Amino acid sequence: MALFDAAFPLRVASAFRHEDNEIFGFLAMSCATIGEAFDRTLQYSRLYTVGALYEMDVDRDATRITWLPWPGDLGDAGYRAAMDYHLANMEQAIRQLGASPPRPVEVRLRHAAPPDAAAYSDFYGVAPRFGAPRYELVYPASLRDVGVTTFNSRLRDYFDQECRRMIEKLGAATSVAAQVRRALIGVMDGGDSSIDAVAKRLAISTRSLQRRLAEEGTSYNDLLHRRARHRSFAGPRSRPPTASRVPRAATASVRGRSSSRPRRGSPPPRRAARGRARRHLRAAASPRCPPRATSAARRCRSTTRRAGARHPPPAAAAPRSRLAAARRDSRTPTASS
Repeated sequence: MALFDAAFPLRVASAFRHEDNEIFGFLAMSCATIGEAFDRTLQYSRLYTVGALYEMDVDRDATRITWLPWPGDLGDAGYRAAMDYHLANMEQAIRQLGASPPRPVEVRLRHAAPPDAAAYSDFYGVAPRFGAPRYELVYPASLRDVGVTTFNSRLRDYFDQECRRMIEKLGAATSVAAQVRRALIGVMDGGDSSIDAVAKRLAISTRSLQRRLAEEGTSYNDLLHRRARHRSFAGPRSRPPTASRVPRAATASVRGRSSSRPRRGSPPPRRAARGRARRHLRAAASPRCPPRATSAARRCRSTTRRAGARHPPPAAAAPRSRLAAARRDSRTPTASS
């Protein structure tokens, strides 16, 4: 049984040919420049991989191609091999496309250096830098303008149309905003809700996340505030919910109940409203009744009518003292009067 060695992913990537990816690969081979090939294939990356992507950044000094992978453990040999393969696969693809095969001026790998790194230097043509914060290939700034040897405009348009048709068959892709909302729900238990943590969870850079949310007409702060406002989010940045702001169904779920019905043993809403009305009516019948109690009684009568129209309260409350009974008899007109 052969043992796995660190150079195995590089040997697999060296055998890569664009024809292996069929329509996706033929589209890249038919473009005019490497920059066009990268942009067109990036639109249809779902045909090639899901959950991870490549990103190209161009500035005055260099062109950087970054591999944004799935989350994983760098200590795992399988995950580390997959990362090595994807970065080497991109370098091999660029080398095959270019009329004058471009080579990277710098290679950055996140994992630690293996015991023997000679295979990496032989493959990339430059000694890679291990322990970097990202997986990156750094090229000269003119990389996007390098011509493709197999350029054919008619085949490019044909394969572009076929890729678009296949993407339509797959269905609409989930928007980045929807993925951010799901990620925020996942940290309801008090996890890290910062944009850096969410971007890492989505396997995308922070800058790309901000840009793609802006393309969809929103922002990370807007999504975060909406989640906190609807009280579906309880991360460290949100305010603790208050009883006046949280709906009854939400408080019921927080307390461990599946519905918003009252607890067992508590009076129904109509009975509670009638009880309040009786108490305020007794207070209004008192000789020291303040005007405030009388207005409260009126409010309770209207509340009782709304809450318990089928079961109205008694016509009059029974007096509880002789003084109240005498006062009631003195107000009752007699036949002689």
